[in-house]
Amino acid sequence: MSEQNNKISLKLQKRLAADILGCGKHRVAFVQNQDAHIAGCKSRTAIRQIISSKLIYRKQENSVSRSRVRIHTAAKRLGRHSGAGKRNGCRDARTPSKRIWIHRMRSQRKMLRKYRDENKLSATEYHTMYYEVKGNMFRNKRVLLETIINLREEAKRQAAVQVRAQEAKTVAEARTTAAKQAKGKIAGK
Repeated sequence: MSEQNNKISLKLQKRLAADILGCGKHRVAFVQNQDAHIAGCKSRTAIRQIISSKLIYRKQENSVSRSRVRIHTAAKRLGRHSGAGKRNGCRDARTPSKRIWIHRMRSQRKMLRKYRDENKLSATEYHTMYYEVKGNMFRNKRVLLETIINLREEAKRQAAVQVRAQEAKTVAEARTTAAKQAKGKIAGK
């Protein structure tokens, strides 16, 4: 009984602090063993000074823990909790095939634009491949990229073949002119 009488009442300080901190009285907390110092502050300015010196502070709000949600989402990432019993709506209602088609078209066309802008595709190649994309020739971006790479390699091979053919042609022409000159010299003797 004597302990209750000796305890200092901080009702006023708690009410003022709650008003200053902009929260309820139950969220106002005092630092332990500083009751006598806090009890001496009976004005708002004094309470503000004590709040700035961290003797009075606002407790964190109690909220619902998200730990169970985190565990559940981590399990869902591993493929749990997504069986037939967890599904409402047919497959096409959950992820419409048209939406999948739109995503595929947009990503593949974006890739084509990127390669055209980087001059890895000519305008004609871009045009033909654009309509091949629209005609569902490529299952995904990887297949499209492989086709573009093959196209580039084929162009390089063609260029190399043309260079070799040109070199062979110049060598053959040089040989024929040399042979003609040699014949002309022999006939002239």
